[in-house]
Amino acid sequence: MHFLVTGGAGFIGSHLVDALLARHDRVTVIDDLSTGRLDNLSAHQNNAALSVKLANLAEYDSLTTVLKDCDQVIHLAAAVGVRHVIDHPLTSVTTDIDATRRLLESCAQLQRPLLLASTSEVYGKNEDCPLKENANCLLGPSDRPRWGYAAGKLLTEHMVRAYATEQGLQAIIARFFNVIGPRQTAAYGMVIPRFISQARQAKALTVYGDGTQTRSFTWVEEAVEAMLRLIDTPAAYGEIVNIGGTEEISIEALATRIIRLSGSRSATTLVPYQQAYDAAFEDMPRRRPDINKLQRLTAYRPGLPLDEMLGRLLATTD
Repeated sequence: MHFLVTGGAGFIGSHLVDALLARHDRVTVIDDLSTGRLDNLSAHQNNAALSVKLANLAEYDSLTTVLKDCDQVIHLAAAVGVRHVIDHPLTSVTTDIDATRRLLESCAQLQRPLLLASTSEVYGKNEDCPLKENANCLLGPSDRPRWGYAAGKLLTEHMVRAYATEQGLQAIIARFFNVIGPRQTAAYGMVIPRFISQARQAKALTVYGDGTQTRSFTWVEEAVEAMLRLIDTPAAYGEIVNIGGTEEISIEALATRIIRLSGSRSATTLVPYQQAYDAAFEDMPRRRPDINKLQRLTAYRPGLPLDEMLGRLLATTD
């Protein structure tokens, strides 16, 4: 098959490209390198099965021409990380909406199936964990920049459903929960790369807020496996599906665990949200997915415990 992967030079996208090429698919990547890096694809620079288009998806004039030669679309291009969303609220919202609308229009016109990468951010303040796909999305007020990204992603989900209803688009919406792994950087506010960098330098691990907020983490190669299983499952089309791990941990406990596993001399220190971001920042108290639908559709189960994920990352030089 021939896949179009938007955002294919990014963290998750480049691992997806690895997997597709390993199974001898052809891949075309569209990426503007706003957060992606060509280095992420360097292992395939001489592979004729990979084509990379450096372009902003929302403005790419040749999108329909490229899409005509593809069988399946995986749409990963999006704003990345809390820090990026806070610092660039306008582009975080408009880029996702404009690019997604244009891509959906072309996919519907050419009848190309699509997987849209969404995010657990859309659940907002809902603490009814584990979060089911039909759970309420409880976003904060519009004067809090954090919620603009979640609202934008939720709108792209509604756009997918609308194109499916009115134009017969075949699509899957995948909501990712805190994906981690090699090639992820701390540059956009990702917590584990930041903690590992601080631990390696024997600096204090800065825990934002009171540290009681909880998250569950997903190994990137397992997230990729879940995506591939979904697109190969006819019953998944038309569905919203969580992709994530089920081991929940507080951010303060996460920092302590990284210090222990790394053998670092670091301590932890609490940093108020208003100091880390701004006075209007709000966070989600809990985030853990219900993955029963994913398991029912694909028989997928996350295999790596958090300690093994952290051990693998601590053993890398990224």
